[in-house]
Amino acid sequence: MSFSGFHRHTSDRKKRFISSLSGALLNYKVLLFALIVTAGLVPVAVFSVVQRNIQREESIQNELAQLQIRAVVLSDDITSYSSLADARRAGVFLQYSKYTSLNAMRIRIVDTSMKVVMDTYEQENDKYLVNPRVLKAFSTWSTASTGSDSEKTIETAVPLESSAGERLGVFVISMDVTQIDAQFAGVGSSTGIILAIIVLLVLFAAFLATRWLDRKEKNVNMVLSEIAAGHTSLRLRPSRMRDSAKTAELINEILDNSSLLDKTREEFVSNVSHELKTPMTSIKVLADSLNSAGDVPVEMYKDFMKDITREIDRENKIIEDLLSLARMDRPESTLNVSNVNMNDLIETTLKRLSPLADLHRTEILFESYRTVTAEVDEIKMTQVITNLVENAIKYGTEGGWVRVFLNADYQYFFLRVEDNGIGIPKEMQAHVFERFYRVDKTRSRETGGTGLGLAIVRSIVLMHHGTIRLHSETEAEGGASHGSVFTVRIPLKYSDAALKSSAAKESRESGVTEKETGRKSSREHGK
Repeated sequence: MSFSGFHRHTSDRKKRFISSLSGALLNYKVLLFALIVTAGLVPVAVFSVVQRNIQREESIQNELAQLQIRAVVLSDDITSYSSLADARRAGVFLQYSKYTSLNAMRIRIVDTSMKVVMDTYEQENDKYLVNPRVLKAFSTWSTASTGSDSEKTIETAVPLESSAGERLGVFVISMDVTQIDAQFAGVGSSTGIILAIIVLLVLFAAFLATRWLDRKEKNVNMVLSEIAAGHTSLRLRPSRMRDSAKTAELINEILDNSSLLDKTREEFVSNVSHELKTPMTSIKVLADSLNSAGDVPVEMYKDFMKDITREIDRENKIIEDLLSLARMDRPESTLNVSNVNMNDLIETTLKRLSPLADLHRTEILFESYRTVTAEVDEIKMTQVITNLVENAIKYGTEGGWVRVFLNADYQYFFLRVEDNGIGIPKEMQAHVFERFYRVDKTRSRETGGTGLGLAIVRSIVLMHHGTIRLHSETEAEGGASHGSVFTVRIPLKYSDAALKSSAAKESRESGVTEKETGRKSSREHGK
């Protein structure tokens, strides 16, 4: 293998190792295991170190207190003499040497010139001893004590006075603290054993926790795999843990919504098939009747052809409405927004519908409180007005009336369409915006509606960030005034700010989402 090939092979192995290592580190179970171990061991280790240092410091302070007492007691042997030389001749210094050899201490006596006249270690005789304890003892003529961590010793300096009250020097006694450290080394071994046991317990607890989570994850993945394989009726079991229970609840809600969506699609496909099949069946029956009749009078032939043409037009109308809904359901569907005078648009639309109103002997009244200009899609807004007014005419009372009102405030314009028809039962009002839903299926055949008109109206209104509502009472429900009232509210400015403001205001006023508002809206008057 060439050098470049070997280098490439080594580099690939290194990359694979780093990738597998990063994958393992990013595994939440590994992170959880490390977190439990860290959370369990770090406090124990810190507590052990701090406790050991505290206990060592307390032991040193106790020894220092004992050392101060000894210093005072031992120095009294000198104060009974008039000078340090007299104390030496009396054998006091020799007694100090024997005492320190038995008690692992060091005694030094410093005269007033800071010269060491006696050192039980015999290392600093006739040398000068200048340290903070000695200086403090001479300057304040009081006991000075300290512990030296760097020298591992504790020391006390006690002033010496003769029996006549003259200053003789300073009595310095010190002791090595290595014995205390040796004692704590033994204690540290015991603490280490306890710490090791705690480490094992923490590791075992972390292992059990990750094992439990792994089992829970496998159970969830097994259920999700079964669901992905097509068993969509399965659901996750709720857990006792609050977070896990919430996650399972959300996943089950998603699955329920998906099942509901599939059911809705199946019903929609069934409705589409039925609606498209009905005109085709009528056409086939009419055509078979003509073919089997032999010599058919021209008048009958023309009547049959008119019926066939009417069924074909109805089929085309259903297909056109379905295509319109499909285009509006696409996320990328857009509006051709422009500034439109709503007063002129409504008047033009009502003029176009006047022949239909005359046919049903229905009076159309339009009332506007002010001139309204809004940013809307003119063609789609014409569909909204046409469908609402046309439904009110077709499904209203023969010889009745239809009233159209237009108003606006600083943010929205309001379009209201009223009729004096028979009204819509309350149990049906929640379904009128569903596709192919009809309140009166017998009359819908007479009027030629497709059952998609109000679904199209709602889609257009939602595309404009608006809302549509229905108020209707039937005579059987004891309504003071019968008929139906559709109210459309749309922002004057088509923008993101208008969308947010519309959603916030809708939430405050009704406490429901746009989807719920649509389900609770009006009945299908016609198309």
